[in-house]
Amino acid sequence: MRNTLITISGPRGSGKDATIAELLKWFAYMRLHRIIPCTTRERREGELHGREQFFLSEEEFAQNEQDEKFIFTNPLNASGYRSGTLKSELIHNFSIVDITSTGAVYLRDYMQANNGRVFSYFLFTDHETRFERIKNRQKDLTDAGVEELMAYDPTIPYPEAHPDWFTKIRNDNGFLDETVNHIIADIKYAL
Repeated sequence: MRNTLITISGPRGSGKDATIAELLKWFAYMRLHRIIPCTTRERREGELHGREQFFLSEEEFAQNEQDEKFIFTNPLNASGYRSGTLKSELIHNFSIVDITSTGAVYLRDYMQANNGRVFSYFLFTDHETRFERIKNRQKDLTDAGVEELMAYDPTIPYPEAHPDWFTKIRNDNGFLDETVNHIIADIKYAL
């Protein structure tokens, strides 16, 4: 099988984690690998190094960058941390990643330059649904804190702001099965 990558992009609260969890279960027989990005942000409660992210110090991140181990890195974001994807994460034949749409562009170019293929999806929903999902996941945040996170999200929440090659899927509450089935159908047809 030709190296295949699925990128899932969308703003916070668009349902990326739930969608990826379902796809990992569905494609387990094909050994779908979740790409783990690197970040300099602090670990949140319940997160493990190497599961959700590789949590690096600023110095470790800078060293990996200097050693050209990243495919790409994001500049310091509004929350005060950096992120990136290591080249070593793309050694698997079939992978999936939760990534900003800007990062998806870099990965798409990288995969195409290395004879791979990419399926890119942009998930979106309305402001109220995103707010509710973020609030439920990060219960310690005030309403103002949730609004601030949403305002400084690195991903623009409107589908028309993203390249045409992204498949855009409205992922409202109750639409998870439809979202997952849409992606499965695309990928099964292409494989």
